[in-house]
Amino acid sequence: MTDFDSMDSYLALPRVTDLALSPDGGRLVATIGRLDEKGAERINALWELDPAGSAEARQLTRSDKGESAPAFCPDRSLLFVSRRGAKDDDEPAALWRLPVSGEPEQVHARPGGVAGVIVARDAGAVVVSGNALPGSASSEDDEKRRTARKDAKVRAALHTESPVRFWDHDLGPAVPHVYWVGRLPAETAPGAPVEEPEWRDLSPDAGPPNGAGDDVTVSPDGRHVLRTEDVPDGPAGRRTRLVLTEVATGETRVLVDDPTADVGG
Repeated sequence: MTDFDSMDSYLALPRVTDLALSPDGGRLVATIGRLDEKGAERINALWELDPAGSAEARQLTRSDKGESAPAFCPDRSLLFVSRRGAKDDDEPAALWRLPVSGEPEQVHARPGGVAGVIVARDAGAVVVSGNALPGSASSEDDEKRRTARKDAKVRAALHTESPVRFWDHDLGPAVPHVYWVGRLPAETAPGAPVEEPEWRDLSPDAGPPNGAGDDVTVSPDGRHVLRTEDVPDGPAGRRTRLVLTEVATGETRVLVDDPTADVGG
C-alpha cells in the first residue's frame, strides 16, 4: 500500500504551499499543511529546510490557527501571517515576526487582516496586502465601518460589477489593498510594548470586485512596488495589467497593458 492507493491517505499527505529563501541563501522555510487530529482541517506550520540537504527539517511554529506567507528580513528574522491567539473565528490574521532566536511576536493587526507580506531584499522595507471596506480612508475608518456593519447585523454586499464570486467564495464587500510599512521597528525585549509601524495605502483607489490585485512584488531597494491590476475587458470580462508605484510619492502608472492577454508574475 502507498499513500496514493486510497483517497483518505492521499488527502492526508502534507502539502507545501509557500517557499521563502533568506537573502544570503542560508535559510529555507516552507509552509507545510497537515490534517488535524480529527482529519477535518488542514493546519499550516512553518518548517525550516536545509538548502544543502544534509540536516533534517525542523518545525519552527506551532499553533491551532496555523501560519503562512513566510518572508525573510535582511537580519534573517522571519515575517509571517497568522491568526494565532485569535479569540473567535471572525478575528482576521495579523502580521507576526519570528526572530533568529526567540519566540514569535505580533508586529501589527488590522481590522481587515493581513493576507500577504513582501520584503525588499536589500532595504528591508515591508509591503503587505490586506482587505479594506470601500471608502475607508484609514485603518481607524475601516474599523468604524466594520463595527457599524456588525452592530447593525448587516451581512449583505451591494454588487455593481461582475464577477461577484471567485471559485468557492463570494467577493466583497471588502477588497484587497496594498500597504507600505517600511522598515519594521527593532525586536523588542520580552514583555515590552511593540512599536507600531506606520502604514500607508499605496492603492487608495482600489475598488470592487478584485481590488488592488494579489500579485505584488517590491524592488530590492524598496523604491518601487509592482503589482497586477484588474480592469474590465468587454461587457462582462476582466483582465490584468501591470502597474508600477513609486513609494516616495505614491504615483502609480501603467507599465504593461496588453488588450489581448492577462499579464502577471
